[in-house]
Amino acid sequence: GHPVDAILCPVGPSAAPPHGTSTYWLYTSQWSLLEYPGVSFPVTTVDPVKDVKDFGYVPKNPRDKYNHDQYDPKTYVDAPIGLQIITRKFEDEKCLLILEAIEKAMGRK
Repeated sequence: GHPVDAILCPVGPSAAPPHGTSTYWLYTSQWSLLEYPGVSFPVTTVDPVKDVKDFGYVPKNPRDKYNHDQYDPKTYVDAPIGLQIITRKFEDEKCLLILEAIEKAMGRK
């Protein structure tokens, strides 16, 4: 097989929730428990004009329902929407170099 340099994945099931309302950390905590280096970074922010609530969505389970019910574009205005990069153990520097390449590709310095 081919070795994987990194995993690019979301940091959570939604944009950053208001303080005190987050109930689900598995998107990031699993990597910490495995001692894999990771770095999170913002990709964009919530725009209430573009990111309207989908009232036709049917939640898959109680956690999904909680996240869906919590979302209100007015509350989430400018909330960051992030991703994370995960690399193999002891590849911390590689993780940051991949982040640097992604940031440059996004037009950031």
